[in-house]
Amino acid sequence: MKVFYSMKEALEYSSEHSFLLVYRHVFFPVYINYKGKENWLVFTPGACSRNKPMPIFQRSSYSEHVDANVISLFDPGLLLNKNLTNTWFSGTPARYFGDYISDLLKSFFKSVDIEGENVFLFGTSAGGLPAFKIAQKLKGATVWCGNIQTKAYKHSAFKKMLPVLYPNKIESEVVKEFSNRFDISKMDGDFKVYYFQNRSDEFHYKNHYKPFMDWYFSSNAKMKVVFSEYYDVESGHGSIGRLKEYEIIDKMLRKDFLYFNWIDCTHE
Repeated sequence: MKVFYSMKEALEYSSEHSFLLVYRHVFFPVYINYKGKENWLVFTPGACSRNKPMPIFQRSSYSEHVDANVISLFDPGLLLNKNLTNTWFSGTPARYFGDYISDLLKSFFKSVDIEGENVFLFGTSAGGLPAFKIAQKLKGATVWCGNIQTKAYKHSAFKKMLPVLYPNKIESEVVKEFSNRFDISKMDGDFKVYYFQNRSDEFHYKNHYKPFMDWYFSSNAKMKVVFSEYYDVESGHGSIGRLKEYEIIDKMLRKDFLYFNWIDCTHE
């Protein structure tokens, strides 16, 4: 895997490939597929299965089916221990990976004259936090997220991550000191969000979706959020399937209203 120091440099080398992007002593694995389109679709990763060699570029195979240039990101925190499955791009005390990758993408889109309105972020589960962080720095961007963690410290993987990325710090200390990395309500900005939640995923519905929705409607948030609920016991916390996700992506790229016959409740 080749190493580059900017996204533009990597794109000039090849229109489609995976590579390592170096920034502030951190290696970010990235997949890109440039098709000469106006719109860019960025996939932020959910929990990563450890039964395959890293890095894994989730949903990168979708690229051949979508009418946009595609970027798929991988969380470099997962490279630090084979037992980690998600770290939300939270980085280490000295290095916030989510902030770094946001700066890299902001700089790249500026260098190729792409406005935030033409950037679309797609993340499920652990992919929500980095998607919001990136959108925070891209005015006018659009985020689609599904069954995400809005407060990472409420997830079981949070405790597993601490000894590796935040050694010698207790949980309450990390939550207090680095809340801006683990709480989506701290990532407000001028962007649009479509937040889908499966009610059969009771843990995320009660601990992440509902508290965030309550915060949003009682706040003066800059972000504009449309909340959509569905009920699918079979998929649970998992993916709703390729076909439905293709349909979501197609509507999102066309800036169409994201309403579907399988959505049974919407709040906006």
